[in-house]
Amino acid sequence: MQKIELKLNVKKLDKTRFVHNSYKLQDGTEVGELNANITLVEKKEARVIKDTDTYTLKETHFAVEQQTKEERAAKKESNYVGVGLQFFNKEEPQKVDGTNIDYPQSDISPEDIPF
Repeated sequence: MQKIELKLNVKKLDKTRFVHNSYKLQDGTEVGELNANITLVEKKEARVIKDTDTYTLKETHFAVEQQTKEERAAKKESNYVGVGLQFFNKEEPQKVDGTNIDYPQSDISPEDIPF
């Protein structure tokens, strides 16, 4: 599983957009939250931040505050607040859906092929 590290500039957050939320736990304890609704968008092309022999650090996403319907209809520009970063380890094979995609030919037996 590939994780995304989120780096936000909290000074750029619009404090008027914060959403207050409160609820009770099963034991009756009242919990209060102050939430900022952020959207993480994948970039069309990742930007390499650092490339070494063992790993590559890429900026793969950007973060913006969620817009209201009115702002979307008026095509108002989103408030850019941060980036999403991912580390790619060069020493372990890449995986798709949890399965290795780099198979050594010596591991493949002709008897295992169903056709």
